Amino acid sequence: MRPGSHAILRPTTPVPAYEACVLPQMTNVLEIEQLKTYIRQRHTVVQAVDGVSLTIAEGETLGLVGESGCGKTMTGMSIMKLLPPGGHIAGGHVRLAGRDLVPLGERDMRHVRGNEVAVIFQDPMTSLNPTMSVGSQIAEGVRIHKGASRAQARARALEVLKLVGMPRPEERIDYFPHQLSGGLRQRVVIAMALACEPKLVIADEPTTALDVTIQAQILDLITELKERLRMAVLLITHDLGVIAGRADRVMVMYAGKIVESASTLELFADRHHPYTEALLASIPRLDQVQTETLYSIPGLPPDLAHPPTWCRFQPRCRFATQICRDSEPELGGGDPAHPFACFNPVGPVGASAPVAAAT
Repeated sequence: MRPGSHAILRPTTPVPAYEACVLPQMTNVLEIEQLKTYIRQRHTVVQAVDGVSLTIAEGETLGLVGESGCGKTMTGMSIMKLLPPGGHIAGGHVRLAGRDLVPLGERDMRHVRGNEVAVIFQDPMTSLNPTMSVGSQIAEGVRIHKGASRAQARARALEVLKLVGMPRPEERIDYFPHQLSGGLRQRVVIAMALACEPKLVIADEPTTALDVTIQAQILDLITELKERLRMAVLLITHDLGVIAGRADRVMVMYAGKIVESASTLELFADRHHPYTEALLASIPRLDQVQTETLYSIPGLPPDLAHPPTWCRFQPRCRFATQICRDSEPELGGGDPAHPFACFNPVGPVGASAPVAAAT
């Protein structure tokens, strides 16, 4: 029996009907083409991101989903060129509104970060400066990127605090981070991200450090602001439940590669990659029997310092056959709107399956 085939058939969080509608053609804010990000270590090189391609249009939310260590955060940080020691972009292109960011030096990237691209980090306490008031931290970016005066920057800080729903913003603009709750601190981080009206917002696990009830408020806030300001949003998470109802499209990432991509509605209704099915099967359900064991994916992801030349999910996949052990599938399939990288896909698929990658 396939993992979770008796358990997860539909997402527990309803997906809005508007996702089934045909959206008008919009301009791509972000275009990533065959991105490769490697991290040099003392004796080896970790291929954290290996040939990722994606696009995000104006006003669109793209969900990037996968286990910890799959490369999704490294993909987001590659856009900002905020990589760990030894990290570098080894190949590919990252185009923001048509401009390739890969060749830019640190000086030019300083004008991009916080101005054209902003990040909402997962832990607001570690991303805020404890020695500065929240208003000063928001105003700092406005002064640097927009050339505003102190008074103008403070007025903008107050404006965005109101925009993100901060209670008593006139008072709390002078608070320090430790004086605010976790949910209010995350609203400050979102306000900092929006202060300069960026084209793209990268939300990297924005609710991981928050209580469940606060998580829903923050996710709803991000969605509301995205629709109001027509921003492009890259929503990075390990939880498909967060994606449901909030992302327009989903890309599933495993071991540095994209293994499946589709609209949110299509992915939940008709996923094809066994890894995607396993991720859905591991989500707790409201109607689940208490004595039923929650499904977990066996094994561990491969060592990306020595990535295999065959299917990277094969050792953990119960549907693997000999071709999976001999070759690596390319991202493909019969439907260009729903590509997947699997020789033995789950459920009915289009006219053709992916072919083996050239070695």
